[in-house]
Amino acid sequence: MRPRGFSLVEMMVALSLGLLVLALALQGALTMQNSLYAIERRLRLHQDGQFALLQLADSWRKHGRFACAQLGLSPGAGFDTSEGMRFRYGVRPAVVTRREGGVVIRWSGSADLAEVALASCASLRIVRRGDGAWQWRRESRDQLLILPGSAEESWPDADPASLEAMAIKWQRYFLRQNGNDSMLWLEQGLPGQATEAPQLLAAGVTALRQRFGVRSACRPLTLKWREQAGQLSTEDWRRLLRVELTLEMRLGQERWAWSTMVALTPALPCALEPGE
Repeated sequence: MRPRGFSLVEMMVALSLGLLVLALALQGALTMQNSLYAIERRLRLHQDGQFALLQLADSWRKHGRFACAQLGLSPGAGFDTSEGMRFRYGVRPAVVTRREGGVVIRWSGSADLAEVALASCASLRIVRRGDGAWQWRRESRDQLLILPGSAEESWPDADPASLEAMAIKWQRYFLRQNGNDSMLWLEQGLPGQATEAPQLLAAGVTALRQRFGVRSACRPLTLKWREQAGQLSTEDWRRLLRVELTLEMRLGQERWAWSTMVALTPALPCALEPGE
């Protein structure tokens, strides 16, 4: 008996079934790949959003005490301003002393700073090297900034009781459009150094909402909440105790939001409240 092979019809049927199985396998693989890619994008968006929110919270925390002095530069307006959110805070301690003939501000450090911030709850003044009324000197490892005359006369809106000097670091958060996406960037500068290149924090950011908890009583501790920075008076900024941040992001048609609460050290502690 001669060996009998497959007929043409049988081979065509087998080939068709094999191609069908292969097509189904490829479709399943592509579907799984797309699902994994979508999950990866969501995970990346979650990580970027949470990291950006932690960065913002940390900036608020450092900005904290003298937020009341920085109303003109306040980040309270969020991303609604063209410049974005700008924070300033001290990164080196300084000692303020008063002597006959002026106010002396002394700090240690090898870097020759281009500017220093003098902050009180009444005002914030940025002093730059070369400003006429101020004298800059170096003594050994210390740098001195001297304001001739009394602080009250030369700087009438200062609050001498709370005056502090800060060798400052600044940070600026801003949104930039890239097609349909809003990308959140961070730009910062250190004392005595050039401005760093902006760092991309997150893509898909749609909004930042902020609420402000102002202490209205110490015992028991009571807060009153303000939905916008414009609702805060100067006295409110002195008693600012909490900032609630909510970052909203979008990926396609999906939207997410993350919130965190930032505890601040108020410029006017309970111990200095009248009647406490």
